[in-house]
Amino acid sequence: MLIGHMKNAIKIAFSIFALASLIACASPAEVQNMVVRDTSLMAPGTSPFAGNLMISEVRGGEATNPLWTSEVDNESFRGALQQSLLSTGYLSADPAKATFSVEAELSDLDQPIFGLDLTVRSLIRYRIQNQSTIDVWFDEPVIVSYTATFGDAAIAIKRLRLANEGSIRLNIESFLRKIKNITKKP
Repeated sequence: MLIGHMKNAIKIAFSIFALASLIACASPAEVQNMVVRDTSLMAPGTSPFAGNLMISEVRGGEATNPLWTSEVDNESFRGALQQSLLSTGYLSADPAKATFSVEAELSDLDQPIFGLDLTVRSLIRYRIQNQSTIDVWFDEPVIVSYTATFGDAAIAIKRLRLANEGSIRLNIESFLRKIKNITKKP
């Protein structure tokens, strides 16, 4: 009888350990998976922003708690935005000489609690301002969603990270589409 109880206790302890190991696997969004590399979004020569933007502030991100869920922190979001602006020709080679500054605020990262297909909705407010005249050239929220499916990753924690990364990437892409045709101050 005592041996049967010990076996059950060992099974329960192993199950708790296995579950804790799975839960502790939450990892933060990875910069390289949020970067926009779409060459159709290259800054046109007529754009006042071409090679003329610098990132002044990124806020609203949240650090990942490995015991909870994947998140997007400010440093990773800033890195993804910077690399996206660089790869599309908007980022100034010398931030001190940039005419325009960009602020980005991650206002909401709406994540599901569970599911097979995980859809994350991101709301980011972007603001572009002329650094010398303080004129605002762009100030809009961008809202997009991205769904990571069971086919993308069988483990839900990884699927959530993929959905976070996809949502931020599509959000930055949408921002780039919006500014691509701006040629003068509104």
